[in-house]
Amino acid sequence: MRTEHPRSPTDSHGTTTGSGTTTATNDSDAVVLEGPVQVEDGDDLQTAVDVAAEGATVEVGDGTYGFVTAKTQDLTVEGPNAGTPGADTRDKEAIVEGGVTVDASGVTVDGMRIENDGRDGVRLKNPDDDIKIQNSVITDITGGTKAAGNGVQIWLDKPINKGAENIRILNNKISNISTSNDNGDTLAIGVNVLPRGNDVEGLNISGNSFTGIEPGPSNKLKRARGVSIDTQLDGENATGSVDGVVIEDNEFDGLTGDIVRAVALFETTETANPVGPKNFRIMRNGFYNLDGKVGAAAVNVGLYEELGSSHAVTMNNIEDGAVLRTAGERDSFSVSEADSLNAARNWWGDTTGPGGDGPGDGQPVLTNDTVTQQPKITAELVDFEPWLDGKVGENPSPVTGERDEERTKRRNLGRDEVEDTPPAGDEPVNRGVGRGENKRGSGSCDAYVLVASPSDSR
Repeated sequence: MRTEHPRSPTDSHGTTTGSGTTTATNDSDAVVLEGPVQVEDGDDLQTAVDVAAEGATVEVGDGTYGFVTAKTQDLTVEGPNAGTPGADTRDKEAIVEGGVTVDASGVTVDGMRIENDGRDGVRLKNPDDDIKIQNSVITDITGGTKAAGNGVQIWLDKPINKGAENIRILNNKISNISTSNDNGDTLAIGVNVLPRGNDVEGLNISGNSFTGIEPGPSNKLKRARGVSIDTQLDGENATGSVDGVVIEDNEFDGLTGDIVRAVALFETTETANPVGPKNFRIMRNGFYNLDGKVGAAAVNVGLYEELGSSHAVTMNNIEDGAVLRTAGERDSFSVSEADSLNAARNWWGDTTGPGGDGPGDGQPVLTNDTVTQQPKITAELVDFEPWLDGKVGENPSPVTGERDEERTKRRNLGRDEVEDTPPAGDEPVNRGVGRGENKRGSGSCDAYVLVASPSDSR
């Protein structure tokens, strides 16, 4: 196999040494390399990515490299830990300092370590289809001078009638995400998805480890999120949808802030008919050590009525954090018309089932009226029965407590029949269930408090 080592240019064209090794340049007329492109410490990774042909693989050796943008279709960038999950024992790393931007379809980034003293570890802006970010360590993201730091950001501009399909964030370790802005709210997010009225389908965020997510100092509110999907539809004519998101087999352990959301699904706040993610599957995740000074949620589903007939939050180990279905002071939101959140067959940290407005002593489902007069959060819209009497992975049994007749009527029939199967075509590592010890956080949600408005409660 031919090896091609891109280095800083010594002349205006690619040259071939006596050993057959190709040296690439940064010039626009540089050669295009069809075969695997091998990069070693000291080489210019951006040059290698630029000259690699469509469908080629850039094999990156251990070492430290600068910021890189991938613009070639079907390109694969492989570090020495390709195929090894980010949270597992790994070999020496190929470290990219300054982050990675993907700007083409079919790109795979596998087995890298990505750091950035700036806003994003990995940025997918107006992404195309079939992108994979996998088996990587995405860490030490400071947010730069911005109020937000993101491990991975999937960013679409305000409606451009563009869809993104089959984006997969798999088996990464996403850690030490922070910010450095102290002049307002600060926000640290593991995976941040902003569709802004564009269609997003087939998004799969599975097998990842989220830890050490904590915003920097703020003179307002510090907000920490593991996975955040905020549709941000712009205007009444925006019709984009986020459909069929899979969030499975992840571990959320160590999120800290004033308001903590391990998984947050939000709607636009600017339209008369808010639309949020539908037909999502949140399954076999583990939630531990969610430290929210104001409040902590394992799962927060926002102020929109339609969740889709096939949605489910099920088979999760919820050992810290509430499950919330938010209602609120919006004329277009009707509690009687809104879908209830199918949150059956979860382990709530106690055999008696969920606490709060649930019947047991586990992690809570909540009705706002019992704790504060702020925006309404209603357990009436969380269907938590049956619950599990033990951890997922330890052969638990479903348990049904007493439920009132009205809640039974409200249930969307058939949605609790969710098979415990992985998504077709992907093999995420099971990070979320089967933990050997109870890692329930020290912060209690029994005294959950919200701030002044639905938007603030995010």
